[in-house]
Parts: sequence; C-alpha cells; structure tokens
Amino acid sequence: MQILGELSQSADDYSAVKTEIKSLKLSHIHGYRGFDCRDNLFYVNDGQAIVYHAAAAGIVLDLEKKTQSFYLEHNDDIISLCTNEHPKFKNVIATGQIGKSASIHIWDALTKEKYSMLTGVHNELGVCSISFSSSGKLLVSVGLDEKYTIGVWRWKEG
Repeated sequence: MQILGELSQSADDYSAVKTEIKSLKLSHIHGYRGFDCRDNLFYVNDGQAIVYHAAAAGIVLDLEKKTQSFYLEHNDDIISLCTNEHPKFKNVIATGQIGKSASIHIWDALTKEKYSMLTGVHNELGVCSISFSSSGKLLVSVGLDEKYTIGVWRWKEG
C-alpha cells in the first residue's frame, strides 16, 4: 500500500487507496480503557471469553482461540459496560458511551447483534455506570451530568 503523500493527485490513485482502505478488516485491538473506568471486564460464554472495551469498540476475546471479535456500533468512546447475569439473557452486554446525546447499546457478545439502543436520558456528558437488575429485564444507568441522573429502562422495549 502506498502512502498518500507519495501518490500523484490523480483521481485514479486516490480511488485505489480508498478501495484498499475499505477492504481492510479489523483483526485485533491493542488496548483497554482503564484510566477512567472501573468494573468493565467480564467473563462471558461460560468463561470461554472475556468482554471489555477500548475507544468506541466492545471487544470479545475468545480465550481458547486467542481471537477478538468486535461490536462497533457506538459513535463515541465506551465508558461503561455490564453483563446480564440472568440465565435467560446469557451473553447479553450493555455498553454506555461518553459525549452529548450518549447512548446505551444492548448487544449479544457472541453474535454482536444489537438488541436495543437506549437514548434520551443522558444528553449532557455520557453514561458513567450501568447495571442489569437481578431479573435481567431492567437496566439502570447513571449519567455524568451535574445531578448524576439515573435512568431505569425496560431494555427490550427500548
């Protein structure tokens, strides 16, 4: 792959580089957000994998295969993560992000299918903490706003 600075200014050269970039596939993320987040690393899939986050990616590390898979639907950095411990909702993950118009995503750790996206409560700075209820049906979230606004969600309903 050529470096953009080495290319002539022709549209064909730019198009070729753009095509190469689009064909790249993410295979590994080096890093872990721990400097300002806590309680954000969990076992999933009966202990065969761990889930954590870095930047705007939810990362699932298969411990046996030593491979990573990714949930990449957030549009800003993830700063909170939890797992649903209820047996009916096995491998269900919630991730909350920083920033204005922050959202909470509920997704499956194995398939990366998004079950729900929750918005509208934490619109100032982000979602600093999230946790599922013991029944697994509710999710509580805490915002980074001045009053630390709390949201209680029926996450399957949005």
